[in-house]
Amino acid sequence: MSSKSIYGKKMSPKKAKEYEKLLTEFRKHDMLKIYCGIADAHGIESFIPEEDYKAKPFPFQMRADANRQRHAVFYVVELTEDRVETIKELLGKNDYKKALTVLKKLAITIGFPTNRKSSYENSWDLIPNDRLDPYGS
Repeated sequence: MSSKSIYGKKMSPKKAKEYEKLLTEFRKHDMLKIYCGIADAHGIESFIPEEDYKAKPFPFQMRADANRQRHAVFYVVELTEDRVETIKELLGKNDYKKALTVLKKLAITIGFPTNRKSSYENSWDLIPNDRLDPYGS
């Protein structure tokens, strides 16, 4: 991911350049972990390491697109290991909404498929929110 994929970070060009340098250093020293999954109106549905996804690809984007009525999105995030553990703890407690809220705050970068970026970003801003599920499930 490049600095262009840093979601929701409004900063001056100088700060953006400093942030990108820091990201480069973190990546160089393997300090960031990449996770992907699906999130929707009810929180995080899945959260898996990139290696697992690459080893056994699941059609996440297709599943997200099939559930757009709940504002489902396929996301890719970069996190430090301690932040990964925080998300996993919340998921372990079945607190999917809080896990998504925390993920949105803690992710170093957040990315979406290029061909869905605009609609997924709009949904990302709205979720989690149970009222967005037209079927109330």
